Amino acid sequence: MSSAPVYSWNTQYLSRDDKPFLPMMGEFHYARYPKDEWRKELEKMKACGVDIVATYVFWIHHEAEEGVFDFSDRRCLHDFIEECRAVGLPVWLRIGPWCHGECRHGGFPEWLMTKGIPTRCSDSRYLALVRRLWEQVFAQVRGMFLKDGGPIIGVQIENEYGHCGGSGENSHMDDLLAMAKEIGFITPYYTATGWGGAVIGSLLPVMACYCDAPWDRSLEALPPSPNYIFSHERNDVDVGSDFERGANVSFDEDAYPYLLAEMGGGIGSTFHRRPTAIPADTGAMSLVKLGSGANLLGYYMYHGGINPGPELNETRESGSFCETPTLSYSPHAPIGEGGQIDDLAKELKLLSMFLRSYGEMLAPMAPDIPDCSAKQPADTESPRYALRMKDGVGFAFVNNHQRCLELPERTIDIPGLGVVTAPSGYYGILPIRIPVGDAAVSSRTASPLCILNGSTYVFYGEPQFAIDGSLGKADILTLTRREALDAWAITKDGREQLIICSAPVIEHGGAVTCLARCDTPWYTTDGAQGVVKVPQEQSSVVCRRKNVNYLCYDYELNLSYSGDAEEVYLRADYEGSLAELFVDGEKVADDIYDGSLWEIALTRYGRPAKATLRVYAHFEGMPCWLQNPPAYQDGRALRLKNVTVENEYRCTIEI
Repeated sequence: MSSAPVYSWNTQYLSRDDKPFLPMMGEFHYARYPKDEWRKELEKMKACGVDIVATYVFWIHHEAEEGVFDFSDRRCLHDFIEECRAVGLPVWLRIGPWCHGECRHGGFPEWLMTKGIPTRCSDSRYLALVRRLWEQVFAQVRGMFLKDGGPIIGVQIENEYGHCGGSGENSHMDDLLAMAKEIGFITPYYTATGWGGAVIGSLLPVMACYCDAPWDRSLEALPPSPNYIFSHERNDVDVGSDFERGANVSFDEDAYPYLLAEMGGGIGSTFHRRPTAIPADTGAMSLVKLGSGANLLGYYMYHGGINPGPELNETRESGSFCETPTLSYSPHAPIGEGGQIDDLAKELKLLSMFLRSYGEMLAPMAPDIPDCSAKQPADTESPRYALRMKDGVGFAFVNNHQRCLELPERTIDIPGLGVVTAPSGYYGILPIRIPVGDAAVSSRTASPLCILNGSTYVFYGEPQFAIDGSLGKADILTLTRREALDAWAITKDGREQLIICSAPVIEHGGAVTCLARCDTPWYTTDGAQGVVKVPQEQSSVVCRRKNVNYLCYDYELNLSYSGDAEEVYLRADYEGSLAELFVDGEKVADDIYDGSLWEIALTRYGRPAKATLRVYAHFEGMPCWLQNPPAYQDGRALRLKNVTVENEYRCTIEI
């Protein structure tokens, strides 16, 4: 029986078994997803490159009625942690007691809000209720910590304390930490969110960055984000700006590694702000943070979900500035609320594959941001690059992408590398004298992707390399960027290889499988090839507009299902303010219009033969900012442009 790994940290990076460790972490909320689908969703996250699963424990989900605890079905934390263990994913448990997470009252139950006692402070009555909650939570996870051979390696205490509410006393954070340890939450890592002036007590700070801020009070496009320029600044002042603009950090940054726990995995919408993001918005931002010294990439959310019941969302009625959908949560995450693996997941997979092969080398390398690099996000003239090097070996991080602002093509003279051409929108990691066999390899055109079997060094881009020395038994394989996006790492008969396939490739039940919606070719880096064939029979939908008034239209959907599909997705292309889906008269899904196609997984609702789709009107001049506004007719937008269904099949790939 192998011993559990040893995790630690120093002022620069995390470590595992005394080696630098630079993982990718992804947030997935168990209570916001059907229990019987947890295993396959965790397998998807792992296939996409997630190394650690983070999850909130929302108080309101477990103690809606005072003194009555519910850890059943999708609220069963114990079973979720067991699934993470089975899939081989460590867990970072975020136990609150206040979480935010666009949950009603930040996760506080209604009865607590009306109890008349101070919250988020060390009042003895409040701490007694927190202790009661945490003892129940601990009963769920007893024996599941790293020290017990389990997957839980980290615990986060509170959230945004002292920035988004709370008195901001370090002593309260320390009181919570002491209580957690006393109850039995013993892990290598204890963290607290540190942005916006939040206090951390004796905990390890984790930071955030988002490509936009749907919670911001502004009803206009925000200025260009500083998250696209290389900087030693760790704080994102836009995070939590619905409460107040961010202040400087409250701790000595030099005393802690630069860890990110909340990087926007895509971006959601609120009723008053509806931004949309392309994969490059998150991909470029992530690359910039790596180049700026980040040594943990944590995405919030990585996997979307659906609230486990009504009246659990953040609303103005409940005292929040923001209004979020009743049920839907983070639909544009890398893996959507219906389990769809988005193009964003592929974009981030480029980084996760790189980090799995090169993270140990990269983590000890401090960032070097040259004076010539842009200092302001609106600067379209200066280059944007940073170096992370040690003893003349390392990587150049180059970014020429700024969300919602076009940057011109430029040439950049990078020390140790030479002149690099960066087209508009380009971002990439370029190697500088990295070891490949017995040689030192540099490239101004190709980015490292991964290392296979310790000897095949895979890059993507133009295959132009400067090779100093002999490759020996090593070899270099260069893919196109498209091939790299479609590359999935598997191990077959003890040998690592890549499957190049435009549909997601997942290891499931001991087999290599593909989630395909149409016939899809594939090939491997070992020379095998084939085509995934899906059944020709497809599900269908017939739509009839039923009820009409000036504020909303109802559409009756008659659905039929064909083929042995893993999932059936309803796809609604509409214009309006909001859409809802009803099955047997019950609202089961909703969506805030932002110009994107709305896709709903139907299997969890029993693949209904009938459903009702309701679309609400959006009126010109409503107090709302839309990055992609609808087409108005007489000041109103209300129409269903198209509705279809698509089958997704799980097919075995025989290699």
